[in-house]
Order: sequence, then structure tokens, then C-alpha cells
Amino acid sequence: MLINGTLLVQRINGTHGSFSVGKIECEFGILNIKDPHLDQFDSGKYPGRFNVERIFPIGYMTRTGAFIVEIRAKVTDYLFSADEPGMLDSSIALTEIDPLESHSAQAVAILPPAPEKPAAPILQKAVPEKAATPKAPVVDTEMKAPCTVPVIAPPKPPATDPVAELFGELWPLENRVRLDPTTVRSDGENHRKRCMYLKQQGYKFRASSQTWEREGMPQLAVAEVCIL
Repeated sequence: MLINGTLLVQRINGTHGSFSVGKIECEFGILNIKDPHLDQFDSGKYPGRFNVERIFPIGYMTRTGAFIVEIRAKVTDYLFSADEPGMLDSSIALTEIDPLESHSAQAVAILPPAPEKPAAPILQKAVPEKAATPKAPVVDTEMKAPCTVPVIAPPKPPATDPVAELFGELWPLENRVRLDPTTVRSDGENHRKRCMYLKQQGYKFRASSQTWEREGMPQLAVAEVCIL
């Protein structure tokens, strides 16, 4: 189902680092979005069209003990005609649950076990030691093995660059980078690390083309591009 609406994105600092939460304002009301793909977006409003696969209610428990029930949507495609987001209304309250935390358990105080009393020492009678019997000298009648040359282990291969391993086939990075959408939702934690690294290296996310571009590069002339 393709709907028109506005994606509202807000950046939040959580236990796993900074992450984005979002919701879509549309003709059906407000649909909450739980998608690691949102970590690429800055806070703001993004008008566009959205391919919604499913709309369903869901409830979860927050760290404060409150039980929240919301209407959530599974979005498979995002289409935008602009890169820069509009200003986000400060009165809009977005769900502050990290997409990486699928379940938030209540904190339960666990008392440490009481220390056990030390057992009374068991007294043992001293046993006099027996005098050691002198052993007869051993005559070595076997032939000694010839001296062997120590085997030198081969040098270890160089350690893998963690950044290259994080980006895989995209490494080395070009001036324009497009993250594989199939790995975004299957590996949200590493996807978040990729987004953080790109921002640190001066890349900026373009919503219309769904690409990361290094600052100073000319923008792509794209009217509307689907992310998947």
C-alpha cells in the first residue's frame, strides 16, 4: 500500500549510542516506525511517499515500568523529493525505544546471598614421616636421540582492518556511498556503526537519492529515488 505523508525523525542518545526514531503522519493517523534505516536520517520532517507492507498494534514495557501500546507500520520503501528536512515541532513526542532493543525487561532487585559461615577446622593427628629409602643409581643404556632443529612457525598474516571489514565490498569508500538496504535491517548494530563512521569522515546523507556524499561534492539531480 503506497501512502502519502510526512516522516518525522528524531535523534536520541541511548545506551547503544545515538539512534533515530520516527513516525509517519498520514491520512490514517500516526504510524510509528521501528527501522534501523532511520539511523541515516537527521532530525526533522521529510515529506514523501511510503510503501507500507503491514500496519499492526504492538505493546512494550519501558525502563520506567510504563506499558506503551502503539500503532506500528512496516515500511519497505521510502520515496523523497528533497534532501534537507523541515524543522521538527518540539511538541511532537516520539517513542524513545532503541530499535536494537526489541524487549525492555523490568529491573528486578536481586539480593546477594548471605555469606556462609566458615566450617570448623578438622584436627588431624600428625603422622611421622618415614625415612626415604635411597634409590639405586639408574644406568642409561639407551642411545640418545640426535639433536633436532627447532621448527620455526610461519609469520602470522597481518590483522584485518576493522573499518574495511565493517564496510565489506564498499571498501575503500568512494565519494558517494550507498549502503546495502538488505543488510540494514538484518544487521542493525553494524549499520549504525557505518552511519557513525560516515558522519565522522564528513559524509552527509541525501534522502532523495538514498546515498551518502562527501561534503563538497555536487549533488545528484534526482527527483525521486526508492531505497529498495
